[in-house]
Amino acid sequence: MTRMHPHGWGLSASLSALALAMVAAPAQAQAPAAADAATGADDDRGLADIVVTAQRREQSLSRVPVSVQAVGAATLKTQVIEDTPSLVKASPSVAFTGGFSANSSGFLIRGISSASSEGGVQQSTAMVIDGVPLARPGEFLGDLGDIERVEILRGPQGTLFGKNATAGVVSIVTQRPTDDFRGYIEGGATTDEEYLIRGMINAPLGQGARLRLNGYYRHLDPLVKNLSTGADQYGFENYGFAAKLDLDLSDTVTAKLSADYRHGYSTFGQALNIVPSTGIGAQQIAALGFTPTPGVVKMATDGISFDRSRGYSFTGELGWEANDRVKVTSITGYRDFRDDNLSDVDNTPAGFLIGKGFSPNPTRYPVMYVSTDTPRQPQRVSYFSEELRANYSDERLDVVGGFFYQTLKDRGEGVTPFIFDGAFVLRNPALAGTYFYNATYLNYRIDDDTWAAFGDVTFKLNDTLSLFAGARYTHESIQLKYDNVSYFGAVAANYGAVILPGPNGQPAIDVATARPNLAPTGAINYQIGRVTNNVSGRAGIQWQPTTDYNFYFSYNRGYKGSAADVSRGSGNPTATYSPLLAPEIATSFELGSKGRLFDGNVQYSLNFFKQKVRNLQQAVVQLTGANATVTQLINAGAVKTDGVEFEARARVADGLTLDGGFAYADPRYSGGLFVACYPGQTVAQGCVNNRQAMNGKQTVNSYKWRYNLGATYTNDLPNLPVGVTINIGWQWFDDSPQRVDTDPLLVEPSRGMLDASITIADDDQRWSLQIYGKNLTNNFYYGGRVNVDNTISRVSGYVFRDYKRYGGMKLTYNF
Repeated sequence: MTRMHPHGWGLSASLSALALAMVAAPAQAQAPAAADAATGADDDRGLADIVVTAQRREQSLSRVPVSVQAVGAATLKTQVIEDTPSLVKASPSVAFTGGFSANSSGFLIRGISSASSEGGVQQSTAMVIDGVPLARPGEFLGDLGDIERVEILRGPQGTLFGKNATAGVVSIVTQRPTDDFRGYIEGGATTDEEYLIRGMINAPLGQGARLRLNGYYRHLDPLVKNLSTGADQYGFENYGFAAKLDLDLSDTVTAKLSADYRHGYSTFGQALNIVPSTGIGAQQIAALGFTPTPGVVKMATDGISFDRSRGYSFTGELGWEANDRVKVTSITGYRDFRDDNLSDVDNTPAGFLIGKGFSPNPTRYPVMYVSTDTPRQPQRVSYFSEELRANYSDERLDVVGGFFYQTLKDRGEGVTPFIFDGAFVLRNPALAGTYFYNATYLNYRIDDDTWAAFGDVTFKLNDTLSLFAGARYTHESIQLKYDNVSYFGAVAANYGAVILPGPNGQPAIDVATARPNLAPTGAINYQIGRVTNNVSGRAGIQWQPTTDYNFYFSYNRGYKGSAADVSRGSGNPTATYSPLLAPEIATSFELGSKGRLFDGNVQYSLNFFKQKVRNLQQAVVQLTGANATVTQLINAGAVKTDGVEFEARARVADGLTLDGGFAYADPRYSGGLFVACYPGQTVAQGCVNNRQAMNGKQTVNSYKWRYNLGATYTNDLPNLPVGVTINIGWQWFDDSPQRVDTDPLLVEPSRGMLDASITIADDDQRWSLQIYGKNLTNNFYYGGRVNVDNTISRVSGYVFRDYKRYGGMKLTYNF
């Protein structure tokens, strides 16, 4: 699904490779079949085999004993996969969920994810860009461009990719500068009013030096009209640029220096009411002016919603080929990412606007969010990493070994202030018309230092049989400093005035800052640390009876570092609760096969797995009193999953290639996880003492069944000076629970979606024109559903850009 999100990377997501792929696809129309830009052209022996680095060395995809799917630049182009969340279009094993901010979104592989709405958590699916692992989910969202290929490694990858890969890895390899002068400029527009421009210049700088510069700008007008006084929502403005310099320092030593900057602004984080509150639904409907209904995208708010980010990075890579058998690589990276977000949390026209006071509220809606257009949830993460790796290879032995170090600083603040009617918040009818201010001001600091040593060996017993094994020792030290100050108190009832007068004429709330003229009513302050030592690894056997077949069996163990609960529900450390969570430990057994049939015209990959993750880190709704709940990040027991993954690609005729795949997984909770009951849940539905057991229930945001089907047809049109490439893709998604809950209203129904594109390019590859359509079947869906506390609404949610049909066009000129 094409989800346009603000966060782009420049270096890792500047967009020149899409343009190169645009030219490559029509060029391939002159060949017997389409080939992926990552591999070169197909030939008479059949479909080309992609080269991957899933084992930290270059190998043929068909010969790697890992469940990995590779997507090259041409595929990204023909399927119009333009950002990382859209990778779900290319791989049925990958899912993505959205939320109110970049840090509340995330990726899943095999139904395993880190479901969290706050900072301080590391993802179960690792993302690596040119060998540098990313730290926080907000960085994972970006435009896909200047890409050579994307590798999706499924299952624990703790040996060679380190921590935070308990579900798998998304590894992105960008294009390197080349020795020829080239470039492009691209412009585009869509029917839902996106406008984009991209460009790239690649130039040689003399003997042994090459430079590549690229940049992009994208703007999407808001898709959802605001029926009240607030701004329209669900649009974005993104831009970024990058520079790469390649140097041949000698015949055996090379260096690559990279830098990038990216900026994003999105209003996709405003929640939409789906089902009214069961308690104050009538007032909610009156305030909104319409009845929230599933599938109807309407909003009426008085505030503003945004997610603003900016980031930059520097990477240095040094390579030394000591001889034909030994290669040494050093990758040094520094990344800095800042994010801030704000939503009109009450989802209605009621509220208190900084500098203006109360919005009109003739229906006396009792829940009013204090909103502003200044930063309210700022977070900054910065980190330095270094990996030193050596590869040795001969006819019988492949060895990878090295050392990794990372030091990370994560700083964040947050405030979510509300004004409540006393009859509502204190359940006292006598207090109707008396208003209370309630807010928590949060500040946290995380310092996380990690070092690891790793090694992996593949030994060929003979020409067909190999053994492989590896281990990684990780030492991690994390420190959390947490300050949480709460306010609760009455404010005067001069309802509708710009300033609320308090006792003796003093303002009860400063309309410029929203800070109350109240003494703190509670505080949670602590500093806590945790040190973890872990050993992860793998072992297996591989049998390759011929060059066309590959069978393997392996055991894999992965490790995800400790997470910090920095939510507003975080409490003081006790004997039974720690805000520093235990690490996730994943184990899996894999039985797989890859093969090439019919003279290489058919390629397939088949993998069976059985996997378990202990100490799963997820945010769940916990019961704190008879009817009081709080959302906390906890170790939510364990997850067990088993299933099968299959992909195939076939050249069925000159110019016609079919591809498809499916993934079945059965991810389910185990280990005694209990969460608060959903509104109206009965004993017969599993609610006992206001708690429900999640044992055996499907994991949040997961799909049991997913499949993709696609076809690509290329023709050089010999009687015309142009060639054409046509792509059609169908994706089917099973129903999916959207929260750690058994609430049937939080289940997203199954759906199928159809995309298509046609690309025309001249024979000289000077220009190309692409026309495409997304969600041509116009199947509506929500990208995420939530039930906060049955006050804001019974159910609210978010939509992604392709919740409805749209089309687009891109024109590229190459020089």
